[in-house]
Amino acid sequence: MRIVMIEKELKEKEAKWRTVEKEVGDGTKALEGARKVVLTLSNSLQGTGWNAEKEEEASKQLSQVRDAVRSLSEVRIRRVENHWLVSADFIKEKGHPQESTWQF
Repeated sequence: MRIVMIEKELKEKEAKWRTVEKEVGDGTKALEGARKVVLTLSNSLQGTGWNAEKEEEASKQLSQVRDAVRSLSEVRIRRVENHWLVSADFIKEKGHPQESTWQF
């Protein structure tokens, strides 16, 4: 009786072992496929001439350009505000012929 139970347990474990071997084989195939994709993409990337240093430099340049645009926008806003203040002062001092028709 004990031998029969051990043989049954052995058959169950052999079945599980075959399942695990199949899963390992499938995983190995999937891993190999992924490696091929990575290699293909890596070769494509090398063909573009991109590298980490170029990316860093481009990022720095983009940051500098954004800073310059922000600075110029602030200057523009100050000039527009100043223009309106000067215009309003001029109208207060000299008057404007159509001032009575203005609606705010």
